[in-house]
Amino acid sequence: MVKKNGKKKETTLPSPDPVSLTAQSEDSVREGEEERIRRSSLAKKSSPGEEHPDRTQRDWDHPIIERVERIEGHLINLEHTLRELLAEMTTVRELLSAGQGPGATVKKRGNRLGIYVDIQNLYYAAKDLGGKIDYKRLKEWIVAGRTLAKANAYVVINPNVHDQEKFLRALENYGFQLRTKVIKVFYDGNQKGNWDLGMAVDMIEDADYLDIIALISGDGDFAPVVRMLKRKGVRVEVYSFLHTLSHELREAADHFFPLSEAFLLKEEHTK
Repeated sequence: MVKKNGKKKETTLPSPDPVSLTAQSEDSVREGEEERIRRSSLAKKSSPGEEHPDRTQRDWDHPIIERVERIEGHLINLEHTLRELLAEMTTVRELLSAGQGPGATVKKRGNRLGIYVDIQNLYYAAKDLGGKIDYKRLKEWIVAGRTLAKANAYVVINPNVHDQEKFLRALENYGFQLRTKVIKVFYDGNQKGNWDLGMAVDMIEDADYLDIIALISGDGDFAPVVRMLKRKGVRVEVYSFLHTLSHELREAADHFFPLSEAFLLKEEHTK
């Protein structure tokens, strides 16, 4: 309402167009119908059992199994990549600790690998978990595409244990070089037999032509040897079950890789 010449003048708003209102109403109805049809279609797609009553649950699970297998393959590839990155990180750390700056020439590390397996240590660790070690799978996992120069298995033979010969032949078939000694039995009935000193000597002697040493043991007595090997320029990896792992050995190694029950053959499969 506006005043003009002292008089009030009413302002009239334009009336809505009936045709425009009708068109808008029809558009709203059409959009609502399209939304209802879309939701109905989605509901049908989300009910595979109703759409294909003849298909079993196994049919629908099959694509999921394939995805799980693909993911497992990717994880294996990622693990190999992680090992390479850890090796490169070790090289950079050594350069920094030696006082070499960014302009230093980085000598490419080799991948000649030596594997040293403390069979006695692994045997008791696996026994605690109710199984035996799958040495073939373990060796393949540790090598992981690197150049295997040596694989030693250190075994203490007990004459009172049967079927040891079969076990030794299996290790040889898996590509291990056997280092054996017979357990010593004293007059008081006590027994002694371990390869700690022999393994240490072998690793130190072999360090001159190896780039990486993989020690498969959780025995803390090897910690001083590991530190010596690192001073000789060898990268040391330790593989062990967590419940038999020495904290000192883990700290001494360049890298630690925990073993899991995936490397076990359960007792029913080993008889």
